[in-house]
Amino acid sequence: MSVIYEPKGRAAEYAHLALNIFTGCSHGCTYCYARDLHKKFGGEGDFDSPSVKENLLNRLQPDLVKYTGTDKRVLLCFTCDPYQRIEAETQITRDIINELRHWSIPFEILTKAGEVAMRDFDLYGANDVFSTTLTFSDPNMSFQYEPNAALPTERMFTISKAHARGITTQVSLEPVIEQWLADTLAALTSGGEAVFKTAEVWRHQISGTKGGLEAFDRYAPFAFPSYQDCDGAREGDNDLRQILAFAILIGVEAKADSDARTGNAQQLGTSRIRDLVIAALDHQRPDGEFAYAIDEFFYISDVEVIDTTKQHALQIIVECSFMTM
Repeated sequence: MSVIYEPKGRAAEYAHLALNIFTGCSHGCTYCYARDLHKKFGGEGDFDSPSVKENLLNRLQPDLVKYTGTDKRVLLCFTCDPYQRIEAETQITRDIINELRHWSIPFEILTKAGEVAMRDFDLYGANDVFSTTLTFSDPNMSFQYEPNAALPTERMFTISKAHARGITTQVSLEPVIEQWLADTLAALTSGGEAVFKTAEVWRHQISGTKGGLEAFDRYAPFAFPSYQDCDGAREGDNDLRQILAFAILIGVEAKADSDARTGNAQQLGTSRIRDLVIAALDHQRPDGEFAYAIDEFFYISDVEVIDTTKQHALQIIVECSFMTM
């Protein structure tokens, strides 16, 4: 079985190829989706007491031959951290990076481990990337939700060192603003009634293509925002302009399964929903414990997507700037 794989769905936004070095992770992040998956699918052992995947370097060899010379980066890692505690004992991540370099396969590191990742900065080439996840600006929140990861300040220091060495760097900003958007929708009322009975975060993107709204209908009246390309995205060293698009299921005659989610929205209709949502978002500043500051949202445009005669969705497009602190 291949150990380098092609991520599917939303994960494909991060990387075209990926490799998970360990089973489990010692960072102890309370929001970790991988722990839930490990439990759901009956993974072996204790997720919080990780181990190197069995016979990993030998199993990697056929994949190295397959992908030699590719321009697609291999992400290390999705379901674990490549520099968690056990790595210091095994140095398996450095071994794997050396193998990838030998076979001319570019790589990307994604870690919350901080300065320990600097050990391997000497192995990065022009096509390789160092990435870190930034979460909370408050160290107490970081201790609470990710007790064994490096503090965000250490992660920022580490990525600045990578940048100073000429290594291409990226930041994954999490947790993000989806919950604020969902809470904003949940608070909408019209005539004293809630517009949506629930407004849950559905952590997948949706488009108006055939089947898109059918899948959306099973979950919630809110879709994960997609980040749109925009000219001049970076306005300054610490200022990243973003254009976001997100979708809201309206449902003129919503299916029974979605009635509990769309609630009063199906009686109000698209134009009324549009006015309420835009009024709730335009010139509003998201609040929360983010690892970055967020400027006010500014409404740009909207479009109604009709999947069937009975199913409507409204896509709202807004602009804001994320400013790392």
